[in-house]
Amino acid sequence: MTDTPSPERRLLRSVYRHLDIPALLTEHPDLSRDDVVTLFRKLDGLLESPAPAPAPLRAPARAAAELSPGALVLYTDGGSRGNPGVAAYGAVLMDAQGGVLEEHGECIGHATNNEAEYRGLLAGLQMAAHRGTSELIIRADSELMVHQLNGRYKVKSRGLMPLFIEARRLLEGFRAWRAEHIPRAQNSRADALANDAMDRAKKG
Repeated sequence: MTDTPSPERRLLRSVYRHLDIPALLTEHPDLSRDDVVTLFRKLDGLLESPAPAPAPLRAPARAAAELSPGALVLYTDGGSRGNPGVAAYGAVLMDAQGGVLEEHGECIGHATNNEAEYRGLLAGLQMAAHRGTSELIIRADSELMVHQLNGRYKVKSRGLMPLFIEARRLLEGFRAWRAEHIPRAQNSRADALANDAMDRAKKG
């Protein structure tokens, strides 16, 4: 007899069935249909294994009390000239004393502001993960993204859903994390990286 899929797997499969893949690929020309299918298969496989139930998509961020004074700090930003238009992101990973450990800015082609914000987050999370980071403070001036990560806002955009799911998957790799909304003025380094990447794309 076939086992009944868990509620999480049914939700994931429902998201996939209702996903407008052609529209998604138009918004993300750097992705292919195989990339989308592979992502959902990986997520489905994670849900299939007999392990404690993963945190729900709208779970709150870890409490500040769980973070040690040595937690790394990730600043991320994204922008789009035209929204949608030429878009890029910036990500800056710092130690607890404010020293820059790694930073990166990249043009991602034609995208919206919010998509660029999430792409910056994903790049930063990957940088932190590659360093074996266990505790992370995320700081961004995108109120929408921060509140979605913290579970205060739902993810309604089909274009953002795959990016949000991937962000949640990466966040599961950290022992503790916190997402904070900050004013744009406090995010100048990541903002500059994103704008420099868009400037280079315009000149190219």
